[in-house]
Amino acid sequence: MDVDFNNSAFKQYIVKPGDLVEDPKAKKKKKKKKKKKKKGELETPIVQLPKEIMPPESITAFYASNITQITYDHPDMNNGIFTYYLLRGLRGEADNGDKNITVAELHDYISKNVQDTTKKLYKDLPQVPQLFSSNPDRVLFKLP
Repeated sequence: MDVDFNNSAFKQYIVKPGDLVEDPKAKKKKKKKKKKKKKGELETPIVQLPKEIMPPESITAFYASNITQITYDHPDMNNGIFTYYLLRGLRGEADNGDKNITVAELHDYISKNVQDTTKKLYKDLPQVPQLFSSNPDRVLFKLP
């Protein structure tokens, strides 16, 4: 299911920092010397969600962006950029060649394409899709 919470049909609420829950999968870092980041290596951010939208551990949830970002419409389609790449990924473009589409493959495909497209169109205001899943290696479906 794809829900666009930035749609004007939904009430917009400002979230207070006290209402946020830290992602249980994110590990707390001990104070150590910072290691130099290898060129091209991305840091995994600690993601916080409001309690109201934190999915149960047994559910996989794809979010179009984090709670501080705007989602964008695709300039050539009648969908959002996230929905456009979600549908293309579900048609098989997210496959890595093994004819199985996993949660992680679909998210990687969506994330890469959404970020590339929004960086090109809206340089200073990126859209970074989020995934919350207890089993990212779960096969969603098999291609023929």
